[in-house]
Amino acid sequence: MPPYRTGAIAHKLGKSSDWFYRHRAQLQAEHAMPAPLPGPGHPRWRRDLIDAWLAGYLPQVPANDATVQPEPDWRIRLAVAYRRAP
Repeated sequence: MPPYRTGAIAHKLGKSSDWFYRHRAQLQAEHAMPAPLPGPGHPRWRRDLIDAWLAGYLPQVPANDATVQPEPDWRIRLAVAYRRAP
């Protein structure tokens, strides 16, 4: 498989490529992000290293079956607060 490029990693992080360019050094220094492959041209990263790093770096998202609390009916709350009929 071809190595990851900047845009692919930014997408996996949920950020823009511009954000990734600005924060890449910080991610490497403070969050142990793997270094890019050596060579000329645009930076590229080994997929296996980035995937392993992302698995530990990104927060775990709860499953879709998580219980969701219903939103309160704001019309009733506002009507009570302003003493009007809903």
